[in-house]
Amino acid sequence: MQGRRRGIEFVIAAAVLIAVSVFSAPAHATGPITLEGENIVDRVEVLGDRRDELQNAIDRIDVEQNIGIYVVFIDTFGDRGPDTWAHTTARRSDLGSRDLLLVIATEDHRYTWSVEKSFPLSDKQLEEVAKKAVEPELARDRWAQAALGAANGCEAAAAGETIPSAKPDARTTYRIIALASALAVVIAGTVGIYRWKTRRGEK
Repeated sequence: MQGRRRGIEFVIAAAVLIAVSVFSAPAHATGPITLEGENIVDRVEVLGDRRDELQNAIDRIDVEQNIGIYVVFIDTFGDRGPDTWAHTTARRSDLGSRDLLLVIATEDHRYTWSVEKSFPLSDKQLEEVAKKAVEPELARDRWAQAALGAANGCEAAAAGETIPSAKPDARTTYRIIALASALAVVIAGTVGIYRWKTRRGEK
């Protein structure tokens, strides 16, 4: 018999969520499903050629740590609460005490996961995985990388290792460098103007 389940719900990029809600037509809500022996269900086709990479990561944590990772991508939770959606799917699918179900609703920009109370990782560890390896990727709509971060982060936590942080993509790094450079120019210009005015005032 399954024990009580616990879950953590997150909202990604609140500003983006508001914009999506205002300017986009509502997506068709997907009700809880039953996993038919699949570790990955991609209802919105966001994985592309990263599906095999994700499956390999899921297979590795299963072998190394005896932890099952299940990932579901949907458009929206609709009127259902994310935790209710995930818990219902987990129970229908007969997931066990060493299984984690991650559900990502791409249109909602919300996600959650469901585990039993006796799952090997604590809420604190799961929150660290989320903050370091999952949320940064979801904030940039990098769906496959977020799921990979969850699998790799849980594997590291279970092994007592440091949870790897998400790496910024090249565009993000470029923007940061460009912003820093622009800020440096503005500061230098402001200092130059101040000094010029000071010298003028001394004359």
